[in-house]
Amino acid sequence: MRLKGIILIILIGCFCHSNAQFFISNNGVVSIKDNALVVLNSTNLINNGYLNHAGFLMIDGSLTNNDSVICTSNGNNVIQLNTDWTNNDYFESGDGLVELNGANQSINGTKSSSFYKLYALGNVGEVKTVNVNIAIEDTLNITDIELAATTNVITLEKAEIQIVRNSGYLSTDFNGVISENFKTDFVGNAIVPMGYSTSANDFKPFTLHSPAIGNYEFSLYGNAPSINGQDELSLEDSLCKIQDFYYYKVKTSNAALDFSLTLHTDEDEFTKLGRWDGTEWDKVTASNRVYNIPNTMNYNQPAGVSNYLSLAKERPYAYAGEDIVMVSGMNTAQIDGSGLKPATATMYWDPIENLSCSDCFDPIFYYDSPYGTQGKFVLTIDNGPGCISTDTMEIVYWRKKVFIQNAFTPNEDDINNVFTPVLLENEEMLELVVFNRWGELVYQGIEGWDGTFSGKPAPQGVYVYRMIINQTLLDGFVPRAIKQGDLTLLR
Repeated sequence: MRLKGIILIILIGCFCHSNAQFFISNNGVVSIKDNALVVLNSTNLINNGYLNHAGFLMIDGSLTNNDSVICTSNGNNVIQLNTDWTNNDYFESGDGLVELNGANQSINGTKSSSFYKLYALGNVGEVKTVNVNIAIEDTLNITDIELAATTNVITLEKAEIQIVRNSGYLSTDFNGVISENFKTDFVGNAIVPMGYSTSANDFKPFTLHSPAIGNYEFSLYGNAPSINGQDELSLEDSLCKIQDFYYYKVKTSNAALDFSLTLHTDEDEFTKLGRWDGTEWDKVTASNRVYNIPNTMNYNQPAGVSNYLSLAKERPYAYAGEDIVMVSGMNTAQIDGSGLKPATATMYWDPIENLSCSDCFDPIFYYDSPYGTQGKFVLTIDNGPGCISTDTMEIVYWRKKVFIQNAFTPNEDDINNVFTPVLLENEEMLELVVFNRWGELVYQGIEGWDGTFSGKPAPQGVYVYRMIINQTLLDGFVPRAIKQGDLTLLR
């Protein structure tokens, strides 16, 4: 039969119930002409024949196509549906619009459906579930709902036509894909509005920067990677952690893709992307964290590559520099440290005395002459618990001559009471012997001579000494110095 003009079909009385059905029987033909309005109230449409559609078809129920639905290209044909869409055979969209108006609907069938325009209308919290591969040739409008690809593919055949949305988003389960075909080079930013819950923090769009002609595939998984076989604890040495709340998959074909991901303020610890290499997560060195509002992670993925990606927390690397031997006359030394300090990490030297800065790689060491601090200096880069790197360098002072006083006054005034050299931290006296002018040994030890001999004060006069001093330098090298000369004891 042919339906012309404005025809309103309303099933009332005993026919008005939730399971009411409108059949187009085998080989039957229904033609809805231009400007015709057909309303199926509380009715499911089951097509076992041929439906030629050029008007406005409102179905307050589901549509199941078991044969042929052919929509014309007249610029104004619409199918409006309040429950589910099922396509089991042939569907031709023309340039028409399929509008899903129900609260929670699904797109089903044994055959994929290719829509010219698809409007998934509804409110926050409502879900339109895609249970079969679908394609959109022109416009996709997701308003405020979740359009869930589940494990299927949603293809945007002309991705340069941006998805229309308020707060709506696209979601995928593992193996689900949002496929975008750019038929022309796109100038500017194209948004792929991915998310995995209605929370604002779980909206994780891809922002594509001037994508070239080509096909690009996107997935977002709102779960720990280990659920799908990519163990978040299998990390290459450069990483301490990856984000285990969600992760991505991106596939490029004939062209590289420059894109950015949106991060939130509670994700400051993640400064790179991690990439699953089949056995572990490795750092994507080409990724770049941009610290502005909103925080973003940028990456240019090469052509012909498929990557599982996650936000990654970098392991720092500290190198304190080569050990330094300072010689007599040197008052400063340049420490040449280096390493990797993630943006969120802290860095510090210990000890900090005599250093020009405590949180830089290359401080200047000031020698507090002649007996200042020297020894080991530890550089630490701390990027949080379990993510710390340290390294140690050593500064030692080497002098050819050790200053030794040539007189002392052991008169118990606590000033110059003992004959002993003033040693540096890396110097050690191995032996001191003192003789009187007759050659008698009056002292032997390492503590210093207090001016006594055989338990009694030694007489004032000139004595002869000899001492052996070791000075520890680097790598266990210990030069030995033998000093001897005259000493005057004054009382």
